[in-house]
Amino acid sequence: MTIPRVDPTTDNSGVLKGAVAKVATSPVGQWYLRNIAPRADPPLLRRTRGRVSSLGTWPRFVLLEHVGAKSGIKRQTPLIYFTDGDRVILIASNYGGARHPAWCHNVKANPRVTL
Repeated sequence: MTIPRVDPTTDNSGVLKGAVAKVATSPVGQWYLRNIAPRADPPLLRRTRGRVSSLGTWPRFVLLEHVGAKSGIKRQTPLIYFTDGDRVILIASNYGGARHPAWCHNVKANPRVTL
């Protein structure tokens, strides 16, 4: 499956993008993104071939499949992404926090991943 190109400089989602951004930055939205979306999104993204997440059709997500650094268990993490030519750029923001997201530790320990 080819990963769709996403240009971060184009704003073709208008009202939807503004609404999602407003909700996502609210305290309730942050709670949802940290506690519900990581569990709900992987099966939804698999079923819709990455076209729809629990937030709708924007922003675009990709599933990062990686292996746990200590456990060796395969994990799937939904991540916002964009493209630069043929390269896929993943966003590792940890919701704007000071620490790296947990999946970064896994990828550093086991750099072979699948998108």
